[in-house]
Amino acid sequence: MMRSLVTHSRKESGFTLVELLVSLSLLVIMVALVNGSLRFGRRVWEVSDQIDRADNVAAFRNLLGRRLVETVPLVSSDDRGALTSVFQGTSDQLTFASPMSSRDGKPGGLFSVTLKLAPDAGAAARPLSLELKPLMGANVPPGQDGHAPVLVDNVMQLAIRYYGSPEQGGEPRWFDNWQRRSSLPSLVAVDVEFPPGDPRAWPPFTTELKLGSREQSRR
Repeated sequence: MMRSLVTHSRKESGFTLVELLVSLSLLVIMVALVNGSLRFGRRVWEVSDQIDRADNVAAFRNLLGRRLVETVPLVSSDDRGALTSVFQGTSDQLTFASPMSSRDGKPGGLFSVTLKLAPDAGAAARPLSLELKPLMGANVPPGQDGHAPVLVDNVMQLAIRYYGSPEQGGEPRWFDNWQRRSSLPSLVAVDVEFPPGDPRAWPPFTTELKLGSREQSRR
């Protein structure tokens, strides 16, 4: 009788070695499963973020291409009466006039479109900005046009080139700038470089300006 009580008390006093080993094995398996789930979830978020950013680049390129195709050779005059084309392009900034229709409560009309890297002091990579400001036909007070700049974040470099005939005449060729000219280029090429390791890509981008091509064909 006494031996039975001792045996029973030992069983209730704690786990056996086999039970302890089984419990530790199950704990290790559970930790491995949880860690794997966390890694998988983190990877899903990273892939989702890359897709969103890639879609943003595609939407940006699409908007820029549509606006460039419809570029209007608009000319304005300064205080001295000198005529200056709204289309002004350098190797890292481009401003041109393009029509836009009203949509979602935003005004339509003729807009000044500016492509440039947004200023960000001390940053190696900056947002690529496409600014839209009404020129005429929008009938809205300045600063209330309802068009926020379209941005692509974290861009290292922007390079713009222009294809057309020299101002003094001659065969068409590529230029790094297109300023103080009365005519439009026939083609505009935009190259964008992202930081090393950035998964986004900017395929070759060259757009034909409809009215610029017509001017070149008449020469």
